Amino acid sequence: MKRLIYILLVIMALVPMSCVREDLPQPETEAVPEGYMKIEFAANIADPTSVNTRAVDPDGLALNNMTLFCFNEFGLFISTETATIKQHISVDGISDSGIYTAQIPSHTRIIHFLGNHSEGLYDATNFPGQTESMVIANMEGGSGMLVYWSRFEMKDNGESMHKQLSELRYTIAGKNYEGIKLIRNQAKISIENWNTSDFTVTGFRTVNIPAFGTVAPHHPQHHFHIVENWESTEDFITLPNNQALMSDIVDINTKNEDYIFETENSGDRQVSVIIKGHNADETEDKYYRIVMQNADGSNFMIRRNHNYNIQITGKLTYGMNTFEEALVAPATNNAWISIDEWVNELTDGVRTLWVEQTSYVLASDQYAGTDYLIKYKYTENDEGVSTPPTVTWIDNNVAYDNITNNYNTSSGEGTITLRLYPMYEGNEQQVGSFIIKHGKLQRKVTVYVIRTQHFTPSWISTQVYGVAEEHVTLMFTIPETCPEALFPMTVLVSVNHLDVRSESGQQLPVYVKGEEGYFGQDWDGINYKYALTVSEPGKHRLFMQTLLKHKDTDIEPVHLEAEFFETITKNVLFSDSEKAHYRVFVDDLHQ
Repeated sequence: MKRLIYILLVIMALVPMSCVREDLPQPETEAVPEGYMKIEFAANIADPTSVNTRAVDPDGLALNNMTLFCFNEFGLFISTETATIKQHISVDGISDSGIYTAQIPSHTRIIHFLGNHSEGLYDATNFPGQTESMVIANMEGGSGMLVYWSRFEMKDNGESMHKQLSELRYTIAGKNYEGIKLIRNQAKISIENWNTSDFTVTGFRTVNIPAFGTVAPHHPQHHFHIVENWESTEDFITLPNNQALMSDIVDINTKNEDYIFETENSGDRQVSVIIKGHNADETEDKYYRIVMQNADGSNFMIRRNHNYNIQITGKLTYGMNTFEEALVAPATNNAWISIDEWVNELTDGVRTLWVEQTSYVLASDQYAGTDYLIKYKYTENDEGVSTPPTVTWIDNNVAYDNITNNYNTSSGEGTITLRLYPMYEGNEQQVGSFIIKHGKLQRKVTVYVIRTQHFTPSWISTQVYGVAEEHVTLMFTIPETCPEALFPMTVLVSVNHLDVRSESGQQLPVYVKGEEGYFGQDWDGINYKYALTVSEPGKHRLFMQTLLKHKDTDIEPVHLEAEFFETITKNVLFSDSEKAHYRVFVDDLHQ
């Protein structure tokens, strides 16, 4: 397979030095309210960092308004002020820059510049006394319009804020720029070539994307001090409190780019791009899914102000007829990720990843609070490698985070040790999923720890007339709280002198002792069990009939067994009276 994904980071800024004046003009001498000062500043929208990969509403691209969040020397909020455009500057034919003027409190020392942010998304009356991190870091924006952000902190060098703003300079990729560099709060997804010798694109759409995002980047250690070295700061993202995903994406569009909020882009929240188009030897358009990841199958964060440029370098595979089908189809750039979760071994002829199982269901009374071992094997040309596979939690409510991964570099055999949580009160189950991964090969393993389940309530016919072919009904309940991981389940029914009534529509397989599928206790005089498949919780019935004549007060036991369920026995009581009434005994009913 051709290398499909590569990453190239290039940051371009906007206003070249050829457009820079020696100095900004001093503010006009007009009346300024007492306690305020007037400033002017240039604001430039920085081009997004380019990220080439195979793997908002563009009407909101323009800068429509500018709000200044003012803070004092201690970083405490003072007020918000509106800046007005004084002069538009066109750079390379694009008028996304300009000279702004604003009146701000005279004791302002720190300014956060926010472009296109709606006042309806926050209540400034709650901000007094709060720090800039408290005000700005958690502030969110919706997907309708790009928000632009920058931060300025006044130096204590005796120069006015106006002068310091006028002297702002920065250099990126060998080019010199002046003014405030505004950073977009979203990433751009684009396709470089819509028409190649191999494939023609007619539209695309990015899916599984966040519905909300923060307006400003906030580094966990450096906080807001990242504007000047944005391109060299290590990967980090600033996620909103609201982690909802966009839910109203139903088809592709024909625009040249999508804008999406930052995301970790991992686990079950991995971003995909649905491309509509056709290969060179085809005429009918189909939908293709591309996973946003590197060529080796590794994930990467999707960061604001970066352009993720999809490059189609060959024919696409796994085309679907509809957008909905493509959402769950195998990814055209990563067959390994798309293989069904139950497949426990992957190989490309050289590398092989095997896991003992892809899911484990464990009884809480036996395993909760203990160490549990899971086996796997990774080899290249049937030998182990020097670097073991990585093991990473996707979601975890089943074990402590510190997974032990022991790997034999000679044989390729590995053992993962999980220290399981105790079973917490009120939990019917505790679940965790992790990824075992080496390069492009990876398998997801899910572990369930569940409590013993009960067939409650349950009943069976009694006072049955003791002749052959009398009807008997067994009812049992699978509780609504039964973990989904157990379905479909097999319920085995053991009975000696009753037969399943085929005319009721139930035709059940029979497992004889020693055969595959036979489990549970051995009951006196019974060496076979009926197998009833149950696929959902609720009430279930088994319709039977007598085989032989029974004497008055005879009892016929019927035994129910299922994995992770408490075994129960229901007794059919017979009568020799032809006038016997069917009675029903129901267990475990409470007022």
